[in-house]
Amino acid sequence: MRRAEPNLSNFSRAAMTRRITWEQLPQTVRDGVESILTEPVVAAVSAPGGFSPGSADRVLLASGRRAFVKAASALENATTPVLHRREAPGALALPQDIPAPEFLGMYDF
Repeated sequence: MRRAEPNLSNFSRAAMTRRITWEQLPQTVRDGVESILTEPVVAAVSAPGGFSPGSADRVLLASGRRAFVKAASALENATTPVLHRREAPGALALPQDIPAPEFLGMYDF
């Protein structure tokens, strides 16, 4: 049986691309993320697209380490933080040999 292609016609282009950047996150959130990462973020490149209004950022840390950071606000979209909270245990449960970024932590406020 062939799987049907998803129908994305209900998603507007604006909904698929509207994201905030690392710099637009509240300072308390950036501080919380840096606390988990144990060092400051010195550069960030934000992903421009997606279905969430939250940020999705590749960050460079002071030591040269890199990390991927996702952030969402219930004020912008009440569902996205719930989805992020559900995603965290799944990320932790991935086998070590899966080519995926290591889950470093979660900051929730």
